[in-house]
Amino acid sequence: MAVYTEALKSIEAVTTSFLHAYKKSTDDYSLYLEHALRCIQDFNLYDGGIPVTAKVTVNTTLKCIDMPTDMITFIDLVTPLDGQWWSFTNKANMVNTTTFTNGVEGRDDAQGEGHAITQSKTTTYGAKGGVNKFKYTLDWASRRIYVDDVYDTSDYFVLIYVSSGIVATGETKIPVFVVPLIDAYLLERETYWIPELMRERPMRADAYWKEKMKVRNLINSMSESEWADLFYSSFTQTIKR
Repeated sequence: MAVYTEALKSIEAVTTSFLHAYKKSTDDYSLYLEHALRCIQDFNLYDGGIPVTAKVTVNTTLKCIDMPTDMITFIDLVTPLDGQWWSFTNKANMVNTTTFTNGVEGRDDAQGEGHAITQSKTTTYGAKGGVNKFKYTLDWASRRIYVDDVYDTSDYFVLIYVSSGIVATGETKIPVFVVPLIDAYLLERETYWIPELMRERPMRADAYWKEKMKVRNLINSMSESEWADLFYSSFTQTIKR
C-alpha cells in the first residue's frame, strides 16, 4: 500500500522549502518566517473557514466569559439543544460594567449590573412571539463576553471563534493546499526590501491574489453530494395513481 505525504505541514518546513526552491539565503530564514506567519494569520481571518470550537465556563461572580488569548474574531456563543447548537442573541446594550468593593471586582445589583434581562410581552391581540432565553454582549476592551443571568449549573456553553492560528508553544501546521499561497505572499513581500525587485511588485501581487482566489474557491465550493442534497431538497412528492 502506498504511503502518502501528510496533509499538514509545519510553517517552519514551509519556510525552509521556500528558501530552497527559490534559491534564497538561509540567513534570511527568520525574516521570511515572520512574513509567513503573517500570511497564515491573514488566511485564518479572511479565508480559512476553520473556526475553533471550545467549551467555556462562566465566571459566576462577574457573569462573563473570558475571551481566549488567541481569539481574533467572534463567530458564535452556543449551548446544546436537542443535538444542535442553540445560539445566544447579541444584546449590545447589556450592562457590562463591574464594580470594585474593597479591591474585589464584582457586579453591583444596585447599579443594574448582572441583572437578568426582562422581556416585555402582551397577552392580547398582536402578542409577541417567543424570545431567546440566552443573551450576550461583547466587550473587546476587556476581552470579555458578558451573558444574561439566566443560566444554571446544568447549562454549559461553547464559544466558536476565529483563532490567530499561530501556536505559541509548539508547531504551527497548515494544510498543504495553503503552501502555494504562502509562497506567492513571500515573493510579493520581498519586493519591499529587495530594491531590484520593486518593478515586479504589481505582477507578484497579482500572482498572490490569484492564489488567494484558488484557495477561497476550494474552501467555499460545494461537494457533489451537497449539490445533490440541494437539488433534491426542492422536490415535492405527488400522489401515485
